[in-house]
Amino acid sequence: MVTLAAHRDPRCAKSAEQIAQYLTGNWRDEHLFNLASALRLFDALNTETASYEARLLQELEALQPPERQEDPVPTHPSPAKEKAIKGRGEQPARTSSGDSLASI
Repeated sequence: MVTLAAHRDPRCAKSAEQIAQYLTGNWRDEHLFNLASALRLFDALNTETASYEARLLQELEALQPPERQEDPVPTHPSPAKEKAIKGRGEQPARTSSGDSLASI
């Protein structure tokens, strides 16, 4: 923790030793139990969400007419918006839904 505390901002009023003490923390068993439980729940929800997203992509692909499956994906007008979408991991869903909705 001292090594991490040594990277503090030079304007910080606290010493590296004080920051290292704060980083050490006071972890009681009930805190660790709650944290482990929350992590298991988070992992389970992420797994379930990934399963739903995979199924939704399958359903969206089924809506796409076969003659349009090889058409290029329309681009977004704003590169910043496209970067934000990719950063959030929404690109596969948006690409599929955009193609499917464009064919309706």
